[in-house]
Order: sequence, then structure tokens, then C-alpha cells
Amino acid sequence: MMRHILLYATGGLAFSDVTFSNGYSDNAIAATFSGGSGYRSKSAIRTGWTTGVGVEWVHDANWLIRLAYLYVDLGSMHVGVPLSNTPQFTRA
Repeated sequence: MMRHILLYATGGLAFSDVTFSNGYSDNAIAATFSGGSGYRSKSAIRTGWTTGVGVEWVHDANWLIRLAYLYVDLGSMHVGVPLSNTPQFTRA
């Protein structure tokens, strides 16, 4: 029985439909400092790059063992959350 090992590297273009949601809730309730909340969501198709490495081991005719690592970078996406607090809170 002969065993085979394959080491490889890969890279290329990556794209994905990314959805990011951000929210907050502040329960500080006082006459001069009331609580508030905010929420915003953004969805976009992002493009970027990917790279990876892996190893494959053929044990016999029926078994293949594979281990791989893939890194994907789709850049950054900024999502501002609107404030609904009092003016005392937003002065910071």
C-alpha cells in the first residue's frame, strides 16, 4: 500500500454578500440623562482577495484526509449608528 501526500497553496479573487448590523441600548434613566437606543444595518456585495494552504493525504483507494486553511480579506465596511439620546449624551 503506497501513501501519497500533496501540499498546496492557493490564492485569488474573493466575493461575498456581506450584511453588518450594529446597535446599542442605554438604560440610564434620569431627569437630565435619559436612555436611548440606535440600530443600523448595511448589506453589500464585497470583493477582495483570498489565500490559503493545505495538505491532502491519500490513505488508500477509499480514504482521503484533507486539511486546509483559507484566509479571505473583503476590506472594511463602516456603518454609522444614529443616536437617539439627549443632547447631554451626544456631547462626549
